[in-house]
This record gives sequence, C-alpha cells and structure tokens, in this order.
Amino acid sequence: QAYRYRLKNTLLITLLSFAIALVLGVAFGLMKVSENKILEGIAKVYIAVFRGTPILVWAFFFYFGDGIDKLD
Repeated sequence: QAYRYRLKNTLLITLLSFAIALVLGVAFGLMKVSENKILEGIAKVYIAVFRGTPILVWAFFFYFGDGIDKLD
C-alpha cells in the first residue's frame, strides 16, 4: 500500500516537473528569439546561468538552501 502511494507521488512530481520545464523552456526560447531586446537579454542571462552551473550545485542549493539565515 505504501509503495503505491510513493509511486503515485513520484510520478506526480515527475509529470509536474516536466510540465513546468516545458513551459519555462518554451517561454525562454521565445524570449530569446524575440525582437524585444529586454526580453532577449533576460532570456540570455537565465540560459547562461543555468547552462553554466553544474546540476549538482543547483541540487545542493535547492536542498540545503542558500545558508544566509545561518550566518549568525
């Protein structure tokens, strides 16, 4: 019973992640080929940051947070 629940949640999170990635990918792709220089610039910065940073760094960042609140 617990395995079905976990499998259902895993598949739900996976499908939601795919949907969000698709929407963001299309949005930033369209922004990059836009005639508007501001939108194109935002897309270029976003793409450069995410392409230039190793995935493990992003995983650590989202798992552990930025650590700013622990600098007491």
